[in-house]
Amino acid sequence: QYMEGVKGVTSTLMSWFMGIIICAYTLLERDSLFRMGRKLFGVFMKQETMNKAGFYIHEISSIFYKFFFGKAVDSLIIGIIAIIGFSLLDVPFALLMGVCIMLFNMIPYFGPIIGAVPVVLVTLLVKDVYAAVWTALFILVLQQVDANILGPKILSNSVGVSPFWVIFAILIFGGLFGVWGMIIGVPAVAAIRMLLLDYLDDGRL
Repeated sequence: QYMEGVKGVTSTLMSWFMGIIICAYTLLERDSLFRMGRKLFGVFMKQETMNKAGFYIHEISSIFYKFFFGKAVDSLIIGIIAIIGFSLLDVPFALLMGVCIMLFNMIPYFGPIIGAVPVVLVTLLVKDVYAAVWTALFILVLQQVDANILGPKILSNSVGVSPFWVIFAILIFGGLFGVWGMIIGVPAVAAIRMLLLDYLDDGRL
């Protein structure tokens, strides 16, 4: 059962890691993808319509790119803090466990809690209950700092929405669409806000 659990956690980590890499390369290559799309849809759409659609698609992709970059910075900071904390707490495989927290932190708000499961489990199996409890408490504090201070501040600066809307987007989209909703909720709200501002044309939401 232990080996099956380790296999499942490893498979999940690899899936998330590959997903992050694919998303990064897709966003970095967005300009070439846009050029290809313009040539394809240019056959069926008027030039004016295609230019307008291209503008909004480019703006929305830019929002997602900025969010991804902001979340990567946030996750890197949290990962470094986690590695330092795990080392001080003498958590087994502190570096690996910190990387685990960093990867799952790409899920806004609840990421460190999800990543805490394998960390606490390994600490419990290798050491004892008390070490696992202290590790869980440290991750809980780290999650609160990230969710209420660090994360909203970084993400609000990267996508142009206030911390309130960051938390609102995570809760609403997470409730509607689960984990993937928590990931895309913030840039989706930022994109909707941009479209509404442009439609209302008054400079205020």
